[in-house]
Amino acid sequence: AKENRKNEVPAKEKDEFCAPAQTRQ
Repeated sequence: AKENRKNEVPAKEKDEFCAPAQTRQ
């Protein structure tokens, strides 16, 4: 699931989406 989103979302958005997502969890 995570890998799929990473490939779909660009590096820019992925960074902003991955960073906050991990911090929230």
